[in-house]
Amino acid sequence: MTQIATVKKLLEEKKAEITVVRQSACSHDCSTCGGCGPTESTKVDAVADNLVGARPGDTVRVESDSGKVLGLAAVFYLIPLVLFFVGYFVAQALGLSEGLCLLAGVLLGAASFLIAWLVDRRLKANSVRMKIVEVLHCSDM
Repeated sequence: MTQIATVKKLLEEKKAEITVVRQSACSHDCSTCGGCGPTESTKVDAVADNLVGARPGDTVRVESDSGKVLGLAAVFYLIPLVLFFVGYFVAQALGLSEGLCLLAGVLLGAASFLIAWLVDRRLKANSVRMKIVEVLHCSDM
């Protein structure tokens, strides 16, 4: 995945703190769709490898491993849906009423939030790595 970011500050060992506008389905082209446009809540701070010598204020292109991002999307969006249906059909196979089947599906789907929480804790130690691959515009600093 490639994104455009702004370097906030330099860190130790050829790393930089960057600000990235979070990607979404919205094109952020308000003149054509009347959408809300980027706000402070759509901006995310991250740490990236800075092997190209970017400086604070520079606009840069950053890359991250798309496989990890897609895997995380599966964990947070697909697994709850799958677990809902597993809970529903297992309860149905046990001969439970429709209401209890729905309850089993909801409970198992909700249990996926525990899985997501555990994955999130693990990712703090092994997060998606970003690297600055190109300086697009140098700051005047």
